[in-house]
Formats: sequence, C-alpha cells, structure tokens
Amino acid sequence: MLLYVLATACSSVDVVPLTEHSFPSKASIRDIEVLEHEPACPHILLADLAAQGKADDFQHLQTSLLDKAASLGADAVIFAKAQPHTRHHTDYQSYPAWSFGGWMYGSYPYGYGYYGGWPVSAGDVAVSHEVTELSVRGTAIRFQAPSGKC
Repeated sequence: MLLYVLATACSSVDVVPLTEHSFPSKASIRDIEVLEHEPACPHILLADLAAQGKADDFQHLQTSLLDKAASLGADAVIFAKAQPHTRHHTDYQSYPAWSFGGWMYGSYPYGYGYYGGWPVSAGDVAVSHEVTELSVRGTAIRFQAPSGKC
C-alpha cells in the first residue's frame, strides 16, 4: 500500500474542469470504469485530465488519472490513445583537468617528467541524446443514472 501511495504521489495530473457541479469522492479507483469511447447513456463531462511521464510508466500515469478522477467523484474515465513523443536534449559532460602521460619518463600524450603530466584544460563535451515521453489523456465522466452505472 505504501508503494502505491509513493508511486501515485509523484505524478502531477493537469485538470481542466468541464462543469461547475461537484460530487463526493469515490472510495477507490476500483469504483471507476475505464472506457475507450463515450457511452450512449446520459452522463456529465466532469474534467479533462492529462499526465506526462517516461514512456515505460504507462500504468503509473493511467493510475494517476484514475486517482484524480476518483477525487472528482467520476464514475468512469474515457481514455484517449496514449501519445509518445521524443525530445532531443544536449547535456555537457566534463573531462578531467589533468592528463597523465606515458609510463615513467614518457611524454605521451602531454608534458615531460616522471609519469608525464602537463595540466590540460578542463572542458565540457556536448552529448546529445533523446528522451521519449508519454502523454496520457482522459475525460472524467459521471453517469446521470441513479445507480451510477451506464
């Protein structure tokens, strides 16, 4: 249980309210249906929900949206297809400020003397890499039937 709380506490979910009505929270995310399409039965659109994170955290992101929907009193969440996107980053990595030359009195690659070793300027090397993130979106809804079911 503690692991679940820690895992869901770290995700932020963006909420765009779609109604002025408020409803009591659901006790658990188990009380919320997961839908792929808008149902035919009468319902109220409560909020658009969105979360973003690492591409391999789909379940964690989906659970975060369900958790937020439960706090809004939703009966179901209509999930859109998750959208991966890749961002390109450039980081800089430093290399050591001293270069030690060859063995004993060698002068490879810099300097002279025992173990070589003229100081070499410290510098940064640009390292380019890609980060793949996942956007998970859904719409929290509440059924208008008294039973809370469609």
